[in-house]
Amino acid sequence: MQPSKRGCRKDANMRRTGVETFAVICLLSVAFLATVTSAGNAEGPNAASSENPAVAASFEPPESCAAAGSPFRGPRVGAGGSPGRHIAPLLERADAIARGTVQSVQGIGNGVLTVEGSPDGFVAPVRFELSQVEPGPDQYAVTAYRAVFYVASVVKGSTMQAGSAIEVTFYLPYMGPIWAPLAAGQHGLLLLDAHGNLADLFYPLLPIAPGAPFVSSDLAPLEAVGEYFLLSFRPDTSPAVLQLCLDGTLDLGIAAEAIESLRSLAASEDPAVRGIALRGLVEIKDRKAVPEAVRYLLNNTAVPGLPEVPIRVGVAIGKLDDPSLAQAVVPLLSSANSVLRDDALQALRRMRNPAAIPALVGALADPDESIQYGAMMGIARTVGAASEWLPSRPHFDEAPRHYLDHWLNWWQTEGEALYGTTGQSPLPNG
Repeated sequence: MQPSKRGCRKDANMRRTGVETFAVICLLSVAFLATVTSAGNAEGPNAASSENPAVAASFEPPESCAAAGSPFRGPRVGAGGSPGRHIAPLLERADAIARGTVQSVQGIGNGVLTVEGSPDGFVAPVRFELSQVEPGPDQYAVTAYRAVFYVASVVKGSTMQAGSAIEVTFYLPYMGPIWAPLAAGQHGLLLLDAHGNLADLFYPLLPIAPGAPFVSSDLAPLEAVGEYFLLSFRPDTSPAVLQLCLDGTLDLGIAAEAIESLRSLAASEDPAVRGIALRGLVEIKDRKAVPEAVRYLLNNTAVPGLPEVPIRVGVAIGKLDDPSLAQAVVPLLSSANSVLRDDALQALRRMRNPAAIPALVGALADPDESIQYGAMMGIARTVGAASEWLPSRPHFDEAPRHYLDHWLNWWQTEGEALYGTTGQSPLPNG
């Protein structure tokens, strides 16, 4: 198994938030503004839009933006994770929620967007100007796009009508986005605030499966959105949308309701789908899924299009604390990826199962000093060592051999007799 594509390995504490940081970097570079207007009495998803063809025809996005993936190229939904804020506050902020499909996206031009923060932590749009001036405080140099969204059904509010279409203007930075927030063909839930602006500048659309059945109009908005997430756990759902729906159910605390669907998806031949499903099962502490999740990580070096999937499975394993799962996690110490070995150590330190001590002693010989430190701390916490043998990472780095030799000597003089043997190899063969 080759190291993940995230580059050089970071310190364990920094790595722990790597996935979330990746998502924030993707999303904080994006700003959006919604201007809702009537697009006529649309007959359906293929109805013509009201966009100005002269503006669209004369506009060309900046070269860097096009190269990174502009809406003209139809980039996939959400590359990096789930909404940075909890979904419940986002839904409370939304005055109108509608399910539908993005019909088309066209460019408007380049300019400067002015925004302001709100007391509830959301970013609100103030003004957009077509100009080439340097942005000032609370301003961003952006490219403006206009999307037409067909409304299939209304979940909340009266400003959107089923069977109609609305125009949504959104903005991307000059440098080009890692992923586009809206692209033709995307299906999901559009959220607007009381002023007709997007409820969240960073998340104009919560993607769901196009094939998911419609939910009852009697459901409260929060319940309806949660139900749409649950109904999206289908074999025909794209992995990117499936991942975002899993994030949504975890955020709302309802992922356990999808356990049977997740178990079914965990048998998929698609490595992205299988990884997402296994992560969901581990997150909801389905004990039967943990050995399979470990095997998945040992056998999958990368997932095309969604390289963060194995990383997030590892993070989920790292949060386990059930001592009875220690032996299921130990094989992950044989991974060629030091990030995944660290995930195993995170879990084993929480579990404090003496049965894992032989494997932790073996990991003291790992070539990565971060793994050595994690293994040492796992042993020390499991046996209840004195504080002098529970050094901080900086103190360990000052004299690593002092601490490692102490625990190797402990193992030879008394630990092995108490806890078993490490076998012939410092690390399990993998």
